[in-house]
This record gives sequence, C-alpha cells and structure tokens, in this order.
Amino acid sequence: MEEDLNEEMEWLKMISKDPAFDFLKDKEEDIYSLYDGKAI
Repeated sequence: MEEDLNEEMEWLKMISKDPAFDFLKDKEEDIYSLYDGKAI
C-alpha cells in the first residue's frame, strides 16, 4: 500500500511539471469554488 502511494506521488509530481497542463494554472480555469456542489 505504501509503495502504491509513493508511485502515485511520483506520478503527480511528473504531471505537475508537464507543460501540457500549464493551462490549468490560468485564473480563468478556476471556475469552481468551495461553495459549488454538495458535500458527500
């Protein structure tokens, strides 16, 4: 289980540095807030 968590963290680090996802850093992409939706 710990190994799975480590692999997931490595994957997330790589994704966060991928320039293909730079558009997500744009303020116009922040269309949701904490007040949207319903708590589960």
